[in-house]
Amino acid sequence: MAVYRHIAPSGRLWYLIETMTKKSIDPEEAQLFRDSVGKVKPLNHDKHSMEPKKKTIAPKAPQKEPPPFHWNPTSDDWLNAEDSVHFAKPGLQHKVIQRLKQGRILPEATIDLHQQTIDEAVKTISFLIADGVTQGRRCILIIHGKGHFSAQGKPVLKNFLNQWLRGHPDVLAFHSTSPKQGGTGALIVLLKKRGLHEK
Repeated sequence: MAVYRHIAPSGRLWYLIETMTKKSIDPEEAQLFRDSVGKVKPLNHDKHSMEPKKKTIAPKAPQKEPPPFHWNPTSDDWLNAEDSVHFAKPGLQHKVIQRLKQGRILPEATIDLHQQTIDEAVKTISFLIADGVTQGRRCILIIHGKGHFSAQGKPVLKNFLNQWLRGHPDVLAFHSTSPKQGGTGALIVLLKKRGLHEK
């Protein structure tokens, strides 16, 4: 026996019962079928849209850039060629700082800034740091020199980096390197991990 159901516009439920024989269906069976189905309400197609809901994607926040830095070369904190440099942001583990000082964290990229101006050095290091964070590098080596052959006869780049790197959002710490890596003429810089402090 095949049963077909049709919902009329009026909301009534009609049943068309087709049998393979010409014998009529027992009235009790027909009533039992109606009772089991119950009342059926017609769907209001005007109120149901078949279009899928569009997902709203929030725009990505622009990447943070280092804040503008105004360097004061007449500062009382001027470093000499042989002065050691050290900086670490608050909260950084002491054992990590010690490993950096001892040269136990090896650099994964190196840049030599000899004969570069401050503007050129800023562009070079900014790219190196940004690329390092993107590639997952933790440590880079910056060779700034001791300034013996500079026009001022002083370590200009060394003093500039000592102040500028402190305010860079992707720099966690830096320290003058071991004599083998350049001594007080170079810096070993620890970069933050991707996503660190950003959730």
